[in-house]
Amino acid sequence: MSQLRRCSVAIKAVNEQLLRLTMESIAKYLANQGFENVRIADKVADFYVRRIERNVVTGIVADEIRGFGIVIRNGRPEIVGDDYAQRLRISEFKRLFENFYTATAMSEALKAMGYQTSATVLPKMEIAVRGVKGIGY
Repeated sequence: MSQLRRCSVAIKAVNEQLLRLTMESIAKYLANQGFENVRIADKVADFYVRRIERNVVTGIVADEIRGFGIVIRNGRPEIVGDDYAQRLRISEFKRLFENFYTATAMSEALKAMGYQTSATVLPKMEIAVRGVKGIGY
């Protein structure tokens, strides 16, 4: 059944800049996974485009994804979207979002301390962040 669903995430302190960086990283990841026309969006719709969520801080859409967005309710981020007849389920997107947000926050913190960072997506959508500091790296 088509309907916009809300899904809470395990992130308590939200940073809108990190949200946007996270969505950009997820967009690149999904494009590399074969999703077509992946782009950042500020609204998401249900299957029939009857209900549109417009209070989206940042979101993502693609040819195979009508959209998953992040809204802030009571100071906490929530995922909103309709995964009916979509290639990516909301539970998969939630795991992607939580892992990418955590990796992005860690990477930005390491960069602020002068480290060069790189991230690798591992099986099961886990992300390894590597920070290197010093001459010759």
